[in-house]
Amino acid sequence: TALAAVTGWFERHGVTEPNPLPHGEDLVDEVEFDMAAYLRSLWNEEQQKWHPIFFGPAEWRAPRWVPGFLYDMRMGIELGNDAAVRERVRERYDHVVSLSGLRPVAQDEGYHFAGPAERLLRESDTVTDLIASQRDDGSWRFHAHVATSGVFEGRDYGELGPDNAAEVGTCARNAWRLLRFAKMTGDEAAREAGLRALDFMERFEVPRAAQVWEVPVHTPDVLASADACEACLEGYLLTGDEHHLQRAVYWARTGLPFIYQWDVEGSEFVRHASIPVFGATWFTGSWFGRPVQWNGLVYARALLQLAEHDDSLDWRRLARGITVSAMYQQYTDAEHQALWPDSISAIDGNASGANFAPRRILNATYRLMGLQPMPVTAVADTDDGPIPVTAAGRVGDPELRDGALRFTVTYEPPQTGYATVCRVSRPDAVIVNGTPAPEVELPVEAEPPCWRYVQQPAMVELRLDGSGAHEVELARVTYRPGRLSPDPARELTFTFDAGA
Repeated sequence: TALAAVTGWFERHGVTEPNPLPHGEDLVDEVEFDMAAYLRSLWNEEQQKWHPIFFGPAEWRAPRWVPGFLYDMRMGIELGNDAAVRERVRERYDHVVSLSGLRPVAQDEGYHFAGPAERLLRESDTVTDLIASQRDDGSWRFHAHVATSGVFEGRDYGELGPDNAAEVGTCARNAWRLLRFAKMTGDEAAREAGLRALDFMERFEVPRAAQVWEVPVHTPDVLASADACEACLEGYLLTGDEHHLQRAVYWARTGLPFIYQWDVEGSEFVRHASIPVFGATWFTGSWFGRPVQWNGLVYARALLQLAEHDDSLDWRRLARGITVSAMYQQYTDAEHQALWPDSISAIDGNASGANFAPRRILNATYRLMGLQPMPVTAVADTDDGPIPVTAAGRVGDPELRDGALRFTVTYEPPQTGYATVCRVSRPDAVIVNGTPAPEVELPVEAEPPCWRYVQQPAMVELRLDGSGAHEVELARVTYRPGRLSPDPARELTFTFDAGA
């Protein structure tokens, strides 16, 4: 009944759109506004690095180079309307790249600018650890302990819940990571572990325990709604099982009561501001009436993905509203321009905690602009097994026929990037838009289009050139199983005949 009341609010009040954009007439204006965070607000002139956050714990704000900030600057260079702003961003971007040697990477996982192969190989280590730590029933659990480091050093986590407590929030983010990796690579161990986790998550109905670094285990939590939605959606994309899609819709609906759905004159951020939990940090710091919009933006990310597969509610409109609320929470003064607070009072607008870079706001903004900020996978089904094709664009109709794998990758301007094809033999040639592309040692250091083959995971990494549609053919290939992580060692051997 509560969910029905919340979801009917739009219709009862005649609301068709969220608040208007706060910093300009369109989303490009918002992107340009956010560049101030990387040019001024977070920049440490003495160290020639950024503060990852402003205020907050000292270890969190120590100056460093941040690949995600470089990603946003690269997008600002491509998208901006103001030539002078674009030039200032390009100068800072080039300067940081020359000092750091870093490449731009954010939630695209390297598929736009940096190359994804190495990140996939590193992700295999995390996946191996997650599988090793998963219980036989498919769960991961809360651990009551005394913190020996970090912001809550010395606090007894036994105060927040019983040891080995399990909720959807203790499992969902790990399940999402495993299932996404399985979808992108075809890894069977990750697939089995991720689906086992989804089975365990079936027993829960209330979103809880995604923020147990400070919030009691029993507390209802919008981040758990978001994580569970994304995990179930990955299960659907991996298997095609409609039950997983319906569970994703269910968990998306559980997030609705955390989102304010009314207007307050003079406090435009309130509509679609997100309460993080219905409870308190360590039972003392209440979160009622105190939005934490980064939680809402994670939820919005889940909704924007869900909107591509379900229309039972206008998920995109709600995600846009959450994003616009975050924009209204950004500071406009010169010293802190484009930053936004960890939390803000819905009663008097008082902000507190660390001030964040606009990274999460921009990720949602890119998707609302029709761009693709995260990798997408399509699969060529063969008699031997699936061949996943992944890019941060639209991947169309992979098919293995007559010894050739053919597919398309389409980027909305100004995006371009890389694609990976896992579980294939080395192709005799890679043909892009009718022209053979050269094989190179490192695509990130070569002119596109180009490609390389990575032996153990049986993976082609392909770098494409420019926006629009790319027709790709991998000539004379077959299905070939591969692994991104090595098999566990059962004995010591120093012959190095094969494998990692």
